[in-house]
Amino acid sequence: MEDYDLLIQVLNKDILVCSDLNEKIQSVKKENERLLVELNTNYRSNEEMLSYLEKITQKTIDSSNTIFQPFYSDFGRHIVFGKNIFILLIIMCSLLI
Repeated sequence: MEDYDLLIQVLNKDILVCSDLNEKIQSVKKENERLLVELNTNYRSNEEMLSYLEKITQKTIDSSNTIFQPFYSDFGRHIVFGKNIFILLIIMCSLLI
């Protein structure tokens, strides 16, 4: 519930760098970054991916979702997943000479 309260406090507010609210946001962001590094540096089954994303979002994620690595986020608590979602990030690069 504390994370939900933090999200409500953040919405539609100007957040000063020296404020307690900014410190809470940075704390959540730092933990989220740690989880994302763990998530993206090894192969993860879909069940493991969903487990990590539940930690990041602090919400239950339906097992009908399929999410592939890499996954990126910043704050993370604002993300909401529905059902039957498929996420695959493909980065294609080409050199033009």
